[in-house]
Amino acid sequence: YESLPVGATVAEGWQVAGLIESPNDWATGWHVWDVLPDGTLRFAIAEAVDPSVNGAVGAAIARAALTSHTGYRDSVSLVIQRVSDTLWQTSTSEQLMSMFYARLDPESGEGEVVSAGSIGAMIASRYGFRPLLQSNGDPLNMHIDARPTVNSFRLLKGETLMAYSAGFGTGCEMQTKLGSTLRDAMQSSDRNPLARVRRMMAGNDLARERGAISLLRE
Repeated sequence: YESLPVGATVAEGWQVAGLIESPNDWATGWHVWDVLPDGTLRFAIAEAVDPSVNGAVGAAIARAALTSHTGYRDSVSLVIQRVSDTLWQTSTSEQLMSMFYARLDPESGEGEVVSAGSIGAMIASRYGFRPLLQSNGDPLNMHIDARPTVNSFRLLKGETLMAYSAGFGTGCEMQTKLGSTLRDAMQSSDRNPLARVRRMMAGNDLARERGAISLLRE
């Protein structure tokens, strides 16, 4: 929890926010964002499959691996493969990890995203929302070679990209609920749409950890 970044302007015209809520005294997930040396934005969210303290340890290893492998130019697929390799080589237990990693050009809004495991993602505007990734893949460290889903996207002005863990719920009904909440936030020119999502989920039982990260292009 102490390592969580707060909402911030990551680049001119780009707002980032994240949240993690856990029923335990520890979190098995994390999220990060940064500007890489070449000027591109990177942001990621991950969560261990194991909800115990062992999962929290595995999550810390994955975060350190991501930090060590994003200081140089590589494809998003290669970055997530290297994180998976680290988990495989250091595994003292079943360190299965769901992870979403994206990188984009802040000038054009064009980017690439890669996801493994149960992290879903969508893009929303004042006019509606569209799914970006489904949360039904194999997590990292299940196979020696990672089997993520890769996609490209373009984030236009006035749009928000949100990635979220399975703790928010799965299925079309929850996806519609999240997308509608983001749409409403964009219609009211909310600079932190993720805060509205958090308020919407406040009445739901916190049976398992939930985490999310959002990127808004103003």
